[in-house]
Amino acid sequence: MKRGTWIAIISVAVLSVLVAMSLMQMSPNPAISDKMNQSIAKINVRYAMVNASEEFRKIIEEAAGSNFEQTEIPEKTPAPTPEPIDDDVQATSSDATPEPELTREQKNMEAAKQGVSLIYMPRTGDIPEISGPAVILTDKPHIIPDNTSGVAFDGDAVAAAAWEMLYSYPSHCSPVRALSLFASDNGAGYMIQQEMTAEGKLQDKGTYFHGAGMGTPEKWTEKALEEIPVGLLDTIYAENAELAVAAYEALRTADRNDSVEVICAELTEELVSLMIEDHWLMGACAGVNMNEAAEDMLKLAEQLAATGKTSVINLEVCAICSEDVMELYRSGVTEPAEIIKQLLNR
Repeated sequence: MKRGTWIAIISVAVLSVLVAMSLMQMSPNPAISDKMNQSIAKINVRYAMVNASEEFRKIIEEAAGSNFEQTEIPEKTPAPTPEPIDDDVQATSSDATPEPELTREQKNMEAAKQGVSLIYMPRTGDIPEISGPAVILTDKPHIIPDNTSGVAFDGDAVAAAAWEMLYSYPSHCSPVRALSLFASDNGAGYMIQQEMTAEGKLQDKGTYFHGAGMGTPEKWTEKALEEIPVGLLDTIYAENAELAVAAYEALRTADRNDSVEVICAELTEELVSLMIEDHWLMGACAGVNMNEAAEDMLKLAEQLAATGKTSVINLEVCAICSEDVMELYRSGVTEPAEIIKQLLNR
C-alpha cells in the first residue's frame, strides 16, 4: 500500500485551567463557577501523521472528526552551537528568583500545546526526528523510546498467526503446498517458512521477494501459477496487504478452480472487502484492528495535552477467516470496519 506524509489538525476539548493548575502544582478548587469554566479557552492540539498507509490515513481522518486539515510537518531544527565563553569573562549574580523546574509531565503538556506527532509503523532505529511529543504505532514494541507514548503489537506474532492459519486451514493437508511472497528475506515470516519446510509441514512451490529483481508480485504469481498444474497447489502466503492483493488478482486471472486461496499476515479493510468479493480466493488474514489503533493513538495524544503522561497500549493479534466474514456479511453486517470489530471482539 502507498505511504505518504500528512498531518491532521484537530481541536481537543481540554480545559486549560487543569493545565494551569498542574503547571503551578495547585489542587483543583471546587468553588470555581460554571460560568468561569465556560469562559476558559480550549487547547488546540496539532496531530501530525507521519508515513501512514493510505488506508490508515483515512481511518485517522474519520476518527478525528470534522476538524481535519492538512499542513506541513514540523521538522526538528538542530540547536545552534553555543558561543564559547572567554576565560576572562566574569559570571554575574542576580537577585531574581529562579523559575521553578517543571516536571516531565508539565514539559510534555507545554510541548503538546504546539503539536503531537502520530508516527506510523517506523522501521527499527528509523523514528523520524519530529519536534515535540509523539505517539508511535509500531509492530516492534521495543523501539518505543522512554517518555514516549505508543500503540504496539507484536509483528512476529502476526506472522506466526498467519502461518498457523495457513497450516490449519480446513482444506489443507500436510505438507501444505504453498507459494510465498515476502517483502524481504529478513523478517519473521520468511524464517517461519524455512522452519516449516525443514519440518516437513510445508512444500515450497516458489518464493518471491519484493524488490529483488523478480518483477511485480502479480506478474510473478501469474507465471508461477501457469507452471504449477491444477491440483498441485494449496495456498499462497502474502507477507503484507500489497502482496496479498497482487496474489489475489493473479488468482482471479488464472481462474484455476482448484481451491487455492491467499493467506495474509496483515489485516486491512481492503482485504476484508476482497473476502466479500470472493471468499474462495481471499482466505484469511492475521493482524490487529487498525481502527482501534487509530482511536488509541488519538486518546494518547489527548492524554499528553491534558496531563502530560505517557503510556503504551498493547493490541491483541488475531486471525480471521473469510467464512466468518461471509457469515457476518450475510447477517446484514456489510461494512468491513464493523466486520473486523465484531470478529476481533468475539
